[in-house]
Amino acid sequence: MSTAQYVQAHPDHRVGVRLGQLLSLLDRADVDPLFRQEIVHIPSDHPTFRWRCAVHGCQRHPATSSKLCSLHAQRWRRADRDWLAFAAFIAAEEPLIPLRGGEQPRCIICPERPARGPIQRLCVRHGDRWHHAVGFDPSLAFEQWVLSEEAFPGFGSCLVTACEDLAESPLLLCRFHRLTYQRHDSPGGASLPSRWARFYDGRGKPTPVSYVDEDQFRRWCARAPARLVVGQLNLLGLRPLARAEIQWTLVKHTEGDRTQWRLPLLQGLVNICRERDLNSVADLDVAALRRPHQAIVTEMLNELRLIYFTPAQTREAGFIETDHFGVRFTQRQSHYDLTDITQRWLRDLVWDVMADLLRSPRCPRSGGTFDGLRRGAVSLSAFLEAEVSGAGHDPTVLRAEHMHRFLADMRHRERHGLLARGIHRRDGRPSIVTAITRMYVFSTVHRLFRFALDSGAADRLGLDRHFILAARPEEGSTLARAGGPSPTMSPRR
Repeated sequence: MSTAQYVQAHPDHRVGVRLGQLLSLLDRADVDPLFRQEIVHIPSDHPTFRWRCAVHGCQRHPATSSKLCSLHAQRWRRADRDWLAFAAFIAAEEPLIPLRGGEQPRCIICPERPARGPIQRLCVRHGDRWHHAVGFDPSLAFEQWVLSEEAFPGFGSCLVTACEDLAESPLLLCRFHRLTYQRHDSPGGASLPSRWARFYDGRGKPTPVSYVDEDQFRRWCARAPARLVVGQLNLLGLRPLARAEIQWTLVKHTEGDRTQWRLPLLQGLVNICRERDLNSVADLDVAALRRPHQAIVTEMLNELRLIYFTPAQTREAGFIETDHFGVRFTQRQSHYDLTDITQRWLRDLVWDVMADLLRSPRCPRSGGTFDGLRRGAVSLSAFLEAEVSGAGHDPTVLRAEHMHRFLADMRHRERHGLLARGIHRRDGRPSIVTAITRMYVFSTVHRLFRFALDSGAADRLGLDRHFILAARPEEGSTLARAGGPSPTMSPRR
């Protein structure tokens, strides 16, 4: 299906718009043409996606967290106990050929048919003929027999959408996908007659294929995984938007200092998108993926949000991207999720404060200030949700007593070592309120409402002046010592 046909077939306007955005970006002159292909052939020494084992001449993929392939890594772990220098180790090791992948071997007699194996290099039919010939005459020389044989026509290409190999039989599957089909319990029940090569193909008769459910077999062919080929990423069979998303994020991954994406992991992720017939990478359930795939998809989504959302749209959706403002904190992603702040007015206020800081010449050099703003707002939001009539969604009903109760609740939780409302640690477990937690929450809530006063947001929202004045940092807090807003702030007149 062409891009135009795909867009017409999907009434969702966003699909067409997003696909158009990505295709325009991929057509830019500064994009390596390598990443515009459906089958991406990665050079072994590519600066970002290098894939060859560190042992000179070895043609195997490195293991997930090593410069060596799995076998050489295993040998290095054993050698390391003897304090062998790494340079000396890789110089002494023998290179290895790929266990799988690479170009499909062809029959040496009929090149339109794949060979049954890389050693003898005969198709199924010629393999059977050689077996019978040498059975009658054990002294028969293989080279002499080959010269006497004629070539047979092939069966065409493998039916699997993500495959460019030749079919090995009238079932129209290559060897890899025939074995994969069997491992998947043969959906659709496609099968050939017993000894088809002798009784049908060997006699020049068409071989009948039987199905329990041919449509199911065809659906399997459309979504079957691609064969893992060394140095190659196969995007065939993906929906156009998902394919363009992966191509563009590959381009972006070459920029700056990024974690290494291993090709086998990438191919596995592509296979998941194809198998599930996903419209977009965004349709993946990140939490259900393997951890290495989670890291890749998270980075992909971070890059795609920068294209799909304008700053105003991120405010509407409940997150902010620091890259929209030309800021990226060290060892941080661009994305700050604000959806845990359930009151829309409070969430928008936090977004406005963050945007103001990001635009400022005095923008913080680290993400700690932004973490604090989010943490303080989430804590206040959780309190309002649980303790205020209407869950605090109407800012005009909030009074000084609500802020006083929030501050008292934080002190109570600190004194008794209780769990914080809405605040979680990096591992997802609830955080316990400490003196530091309480101090930073008070300070950031104070900063938040000082901004509301200075920007005029308090008047627009109808926030009560006494509610705002009740939000103040503790004496001696980090914010106060750093010359932050005075604890006795006055509303703008």
